[in-house]
Amino acid sequence: MFCTNCGSELKEGSKYCSSCGNEIEGKSKTLNHTNIQEPVQLPSDGRGNLILILGILSIILLGFITGIPAWVMGNNDLKLIEKGLIPKFEKGATKTGMILGIIGTIVSTTFILSAIFTGISVFNSASIAVESVESNRKALIADCQTLASIGQQHYRKPTSMGGGGNSFWGYNFPKMKSPNGKYSREVISADLLRIIAIGNKIGDDGINPTRIEFLVYPNDFEIEIIN
Repeated sequence: MFCTNCGSELKEGSKYCSSCGNEIEGKSKTLNHTNIQEPVQLPSDGRGNLILILGILSIILLGFITGIPAWVMGNNDLKLIEKGLIPKFEKGATKTGMILGIIGTIVSTTFILSAIFTGISVFNSASIAVESVESNRKALIADCQTLASIGQQHYRKPTSMGGGGNSFWGYNFPKMKSPNGKYSREVISADLLRIIAIGNKIGDDGINPTRIEFLVYPNDFEIEIIN
């Protein structure tokens, strides 16, 4: 190693040149490392106004559609406010919007569930009513078949035995008390008998009771459901 000023050879470890007294350069310099800190996350803008708007909409119009977002967003932002990651002035609007969102969600969900249960109840009641009307019709038809069969027996029975002698004339109902309804007959011609059954349930028109008519022929009959 040589002196940069006079060129004399320097002894190792020397701080000055023995010939000219020049300070030796090139001494190592240590770096003073400062402590490295992790980056600090600066506070970000909050969503208080948005959450408040969503909460208000959930109360007056949209229910859980905007109520759930207001609820979730408000809950998350309140945690960030407590950590200092969102300015504290956002807390009022954020908390109010979240509360409104909770209320809107609960109210709208309760209303929807009530409507569903009411609809199911009405449907079941209507189904029961339809089944009841149909049961009454079937009972009327069964009774009319019995009366028609008796009328056909009257038709075939000789007049000497109290029958019609190949005619429906003179046919009268047997005494019959039925819980299903009331019955009447009309002899239209010698070969045609009408049996009318009025039930004890309201029919499809929603006003009049169920009604069945039988057209009875000597060997057959036709059923007509009127109501």
